[in-house]
Amino acid sequence: MTFTKAKAIDLSWNLAAGHGIQALTGFVTYRIAADALLRIIELVPVSYETFATMSFNLPVISSLIPLLRAILETRGWRAKAILISLFICALYTLALPTLLDSATGYIQVTEVWVNWMNGTMTRLNDDKWSNVSDLDDGTKVFQEGDKIYPISCIPTPMYQWGFCFVWTAVVISLFIVWAWCCYGIWVDSHKSSYLLHQSGRIGQWRAVADLGTAMHEDLGPNLSCFSDSGLRNQLRHAPLLKYTMLVDQGWGTQRVRLSSGQPSAVQQLNNA
Repeated sequence: MTFTKAKAIDLSWNLAAGHGIQALTGFVTYRIAADALLRIIELVPVSYETFATMSFNLPVISSLIPLLRAILETRGWRAKAILISLFICALYTLALPTLLDSATGYIQVTEVWVNWMNGTMTRLNDDKWSNVSDLDDGTKVFQEGDKIYPISCIPTPMYQWGFCFVWTAVVISLFIVWAWCCYGIWVDSHKSSYLLHQSGRIGQWRAVADLGTAMHEDLGPNLSCFSDSGLRNQLRHAPLLKYTMLVDQGWGTQRVRLSSGQPSAVQQLNNA
């Protein structure tokens, strides 16, 4: 194939496979993270940063540092193992386009020509390859009877696109690791998480509502007065979050609420 065709195939592969498969693995990783968040909160309280990262930003490159910080700060081996698995899943998803790109490529096709003693050259046919041998220094020559002739590799205008065996094996191996991490998190969450069975998976809008309630309790009703950096600084020092089960004795119903378990800012103002 020509260079233009080989380049078009390579770009199409990078776009369709690289970013298409990344979108699929990213979707799966996000859904797994939503389930894992409830499971982790059952085990240990989490920071606002960890909750927001797992609810909104996973997997994007800005989520890696908060995830790594959560791994270092979280106590309990089970919650730490879930976070490490999520970090591996997010890292693999982000690196996937580069990994798939490195597994393919195109090279220029070359032909072998025999240099005859009279100065002419002839392309070596496939049925003559048995006459090619190696000298002591590793140089390949064409042997005809008792005479040997040097050979040359001459590039042609044609190109060949294909897969690199080593990098393809690496990508497949990493995919298996990613799949096992996702499967392990999914099984643990759906088998052991009481909150997941009672209240269902956390989506983006549910996370917005839960975070808003918790922030209202910890920072007061005037959240709109804070700048983004001001909120970040305040929440960085805020108490850790957990879900609590509230029971309405009159109606006999239950509801789950995200909070730090501390006296709310509204209560503190009313008691002042």
